[in-house]
Amino acid sequence: GAGASFDMLLKSQLLESLSLRFEDDRGHSQALSASGALDLSKGEARVAVHLEPISETSLNLLGALAGIGFEQGELGGDFQFVLEDGGQKGTLEMELQAASLAVEWGQEATPISDYRVSAQSTWDQTQGHLIFENLRFMGSQGDRVWVEAALEKPWIFNLEPQNEGNQEAPRVGFYLKQARLDPWLKLLQQNTPIQAGSLDADGWMS
Repeated sequence: GAGASFDMLLKSQLLESLSLRFEDDRGHSQALSASGALDLSKGEARVAVHLEPISETSLNLLGALAGIGFEQGELGGDFQFVLEDGGQKGTLEMELQAASLAVEWGQEATPISDYRVSAQSTWDQTQGHLIFENLRFMGSQGDRVWVEAALEKPWIFNLEPQNEGNQEAPRVGFYLKQARLDPWLKLLQQNTPIQAGSLDADGWMS
């Protein structure tokens, strides 16, 4: 049957190791591990987290909540979290990688592709803002990158309600190269008159 194990070693506010390993009823095993410095009394932390690749078996358990499935693929990632000044300031860096992923929706599935999402953000409660320094998404098949999107400049998000009127929209650049349309069209609309095609495009939106 399914199971999980949890281990943590904390010495003098130093999180030497933390690991969470779980196993599904098919014997597939994944783990989440973390290490670093942690002082909750001071509101300070510097923690690195690693997620071992999750197989489609476990992904399907999560996808069921959104009504989608995974024909194949795995998902893993790394996170770096820093909290300082009594929790008033912090940074978060993350990178997620999906390998050979195909998403099922009904009787259709997306093309098998590798995906990568990376992001870096900082926040400052004293200044009342959250800054997305970097946000990038990329999809590839083999050596060919067929879709890419990224912030063209840092995006400042106001945390104070009184400044919402001055909120600037993010500017995102995108790139498509010979993106196959037919699998996506089938997912969106079963009776579409367009049965096949490809798309090349680049530009920006905000």
